[in-house]
Amino acid sequence: MTEFLIKICFCVILSGILGLERQYHYRVIGIRTNLLVALGSFLFVYFAFSGLEGDQMRTAASVITGIGFLGAGVIIQHGNKIIGIDTAATLWCVSSIGVLCAAGLLQEATIGTLLILVSNFILRSWSHKNKRKDLTYHKCSIKVGCDEKTEKSIRSLIVDKVNKDNITMESFEKSFTNKGLVHLNFVFISKNIRFLDPLITELYDREGVNKISWSHEIMNNEIIQDD
Repeated sequence: MTEFLIKICFCVILSGILGLERQYHYRVIGIRTNLLVALGSFLFVYFAFSGLEGDQMRTAASVITGIGFLGAGVIIQHGNKIIGIDTAATLWCVSSIGVLCAAGLLQEATIGTLLILVSNFILRSWSHKNKRKDLTYHKCSIKVGCDEKTEKSIRSLIVDKVNKDNITMESFEKSFTNKGLVHLNFVFISKNIRFLDPLITELYDREGVNKISWSHEIMNNEIIQDD
């Protein structure tokens, strides 16, 4: 019983420290939830180590699976913003502290707690300081009308150009008209639109091209973690 009390007290103290850190930063998951997660992990794994028949590794793996479902519920997507990733990751780490305490690895659990605090305090400040300010992307659409003979070369020209500039192609559509013309519609996602003007100019000079139109819109691709 003494050994159990020592281990569970370590679990409560360490997970409580991590919970206070989350509560200090005004996160939804605070000290109470972190304590419950750590204690649940501790009790399940302690049972596996209690000397009764059971698979210790399988029990620990089951804890990880359960925390995965719990962590998924913390992550919220609002438009292009994702909130709760760091809280879910912290919750996952807290469960590992409970597992380590149950296994009697108290020093390892203490070191793990300190490293988690370093990540959530020191690295949090560094991450905010060095976060990229410009996360604006452009969604570009290029529509080309051409004859069937030149359709393949036109398509190859556009694809080669975007691949060379590491531009992401989001979609491609091809359709035919009653007059035997081919309509090509390309949609790209790019950090800038510098590739657009030279590409349009080159398409204008291509034989067989009878119609070109293009457009672009600015999209905010920022992903916000709650660090």
